[in-house]
Amino acid sequence: MPIHIESHFIAKPQHGLGKKERQRIANEVAEIDRLISNEEALRRCEFQFPPSTSRPIIALAEPRRDGMRCTFEVVGKECGYICCSIRQMRDHSWEEHGWKSKDRGGRLKKRGNRS
Repeated sequence: MPIHIESHFIAKPQHGLGKKERQRIANEVAEIDRLISNEEALRRCEFQFPPSTSRPIIALAEPRRDGMRCTFEVVGKECGYICCSIRQMRDHSWEEHGWKSKDRGGRLKKRGNRS
């Protein structure tokens, strides 16, 4: 989506583009006619996402191994939101699904032995 263009192209080592180049790309994408511009519009459209079990697209880089997929159901369909950090998933879950953490402050507890 256009709102994520700059943050996508700032990521290293994949792109690491400078601000001018990121802005140029964002401006070009903004000119694309009938492009879905935000998550709400995407949810309302009939776009059929491929299943999460689909094979990766060869022309793209290997999928990240640290990705997380939202498992909430929205109007009988899986949400489909994907991100790479617990904070992003927590923010998404709170904002989109009204989810509240049972842990104080919404912090996740680390597992394992403590000395």
